[in-house]
Amino acid sequence: MARPQRLKSSLSGASPVDPLATPTPEPAAQTPAAEGQGSGAESDKTAGKKIGRPVGTGRNIDTKTRSVTITLSILEESLNAVAFLKDNPNAPRTFTQLLDQALFEKNAQLREQYNNGEPFPQREGKLRPGPR
Repeated sequence: MARPQRLKSSLSGASPVDPLATPTPEPAAQTPAAEGQGSGAESDKTAGKKIGRPVGTGRNIDTKTRSVTITLSILEESLNAVAFLKDNPNAPRTFTQLLDQALFEKNAQLREQYNNGEPFPQREGKLRPGPR
């Protein structure tokens, strides 16, 4: 006796956040003939890499995620400041905004102090981690 064919759910592709949204159809598998079309170099560049925010979302600013070590007392005070100032429209609303603003101001101060207000030259390669 043959096994019955599986039924396709009408909820396939539906969003749990917006259940009334129209489900997007599942992409069809590409045939070898279709794979030859378009630029293969573009797909090679993005293979295995994280893709940033979609265009049209967020602030559309180039960003980079970095891991840094911060003194615990400075971290706690910074997080407390962001939480305390959340209702102030002129204060940073997130920890990231606080860091962006602090680094921007410190870089401006360093340019004035050490480089006559001019931008620093582009570094060659990566910085070495740890103390020198």
